[in-house]
Amino acid sequence: MARNSLGGFYDPGKPLPSNARNEIVNLFNAGLGSSDIPWNTRVPKEAVHKIVGHYLVHATTQPLSCGGKDP
Repeated sequence: MARNSLGGFYDPGKPLPSNARNEIVNLFNAGLGSSDIPWNTRVPKEAVHKIVGHYLVHATTQPLSCGGKDP
């Protein structure tokens, strides 16, 4: 586990947990600006922008697969 500049914890190379992604989208849908969400969730603004953009395009908070081989 590592700590980001806002004091939040994350696993490098892993997507954010689904509850954190859902919280970001819920705050966005509640009308919070994308620059206010990082302070409430302790997630960097770049990640918030990616998650909100992904939600607006794909209508889901689940990350897409990044490639790789099928097991």
